[in-house]
Amino acid sequence: HNHFPYALSFNYCVTAPEGSSPFILEGEEIEPVPGRIVFFNSSKNHNTLPNKCDGRCMIVGNVVYNPQDWLYNQPLL
Repeated sequence: HNHFPYALSFNYCVTAPEGSSPFILEGEEIEPVPGRIVFFNSSKNHNTLPNKCDGRCMIVGNVVYNPQDWLYNQPLL
């Protein structure tokens, strides 16, 4: 799946016991390593296979990019 129309997505590995499922981004396996954060273009297809161990914890999310909001919130010079 993907997260379009978001600009960026991420996953942060909190814990990854031995045997934790990898994150698969466009067919490339990325092993979960505690403390590792992976940012990627939200339109990229990704998935994770079912996890077969206890204790794997990931924090995931999306980043919204709306240039109009940024432009309208700038201080006037």
